[in-house]
Amino acid sequence: DPQTGEQIGVRTPDPCSFKSYKDFLDAFLLQLKYQVEQANKAYKIVEMLYEEMMPRPFASSLVETPIMRGRDAMQKGDTAISEIFSMGSINAGNSLAVVKKLVFDEKSVSMRDLIDACRSNWKGYEDIHKKCLTVKKFGNDDNYTDMVIAEMYEKAHAMVSDIKDHWGRPLQLESSLAAGYYVGGLVVGATPDGRVKGETISDGQLSPMRGTDISGPTAVLKSCSRVNPLRSWNQLLNQKIHPSFVKGKNKKVFADYLRTWHSFNNWHIQINCHNAEDLKEAIKYPEKHRDLVVRVAGYSAYFTELAPGLQNDIIKRTEQDLLR
Repeated sequence: DPQTGEQIGVRTPDPCSFKSYKDFLDAFLLQLKYQVEQANKAYKIVEMLYEEMMPRPFASSLVETPIMRGRDAMQKGDTAISEIFSMGSINAGNSLAVVKKLVFDEKSVSMRDLIDACRSNWKGYEDIHKKCLTVKKFGNDDNYTDMVIAEMYEKAHAMVSDIKDHWGRPLQLESSLAAGYYVGGLVVGATPDGRVKGETISDGQLSPMRGTDISGPTAVLKSCSRVNPLRSWNQLLNQKIHPSFVKGKNKKVFADYLRTWHSFNNWHIQINCHNAEDLKEAIKYPEKHRDLVVRVAGYSAYFTELAPGLQNDIIKRTEQDLLR
């Protein structure tokens, strides 16, 4: 913890001693596994208490498997999976791509300088910050970054599946954080992808970091298609489309966009169809827009009832032009 100096992760070698990107990725995965193991200790207690104190006989009578097993649905065992919530996977993946490219492939930035730049929130390291920002990010159909993220997803999924829940079943990472991504970003320091301290993180586990998906909507779908949902965890992709594409002659363009999403074997998508000006108008005159509903991340909400930070974050999301 940079604020207290307390060791909150597992001890791994000094990053400056790493000879290859593989060394760095392996250390990252060890840190992730350690944190999941700590979360699982609490999860096991919760599952044990649910099993003991919150039986659901009526629900159990409506589901075939509990009837066949003669056990309450809360004793889920072989009927469901246990999930640990995760956040910031796209920021982590983008950061891994930056480290791989700048530190190990190009050797244009030293590991020590990158660490110091993040610790100082880029102050005094503006040249390194610019380099980190210029490395292509997920959502731009860039095979280099996309495959780094795909590898991270698959290896993280395999690693977490070695950890067992209360019933001895493999754990799985989960991506439906609702608005947790925004709150989480407030306490995360600067990251190698160029993000500054306290800035929000990606709003979904497959959503490009807002403002970085600059190559058009099809490029986003192609990037997403490189992350195989059968070898990773569930995927949440948010996209923001101008409302003109769901009415009139542009409706066909929108339908073609969805067909393209499907043809790439993508797993999930949810779409906001509001333009930035309408949302800004709703902030200025909330009494006129009480019925305005937006998709935040894993849930929908009335826009005027959201916290100002969340409202502005939704406004800043990339508005995709389907004619591009």
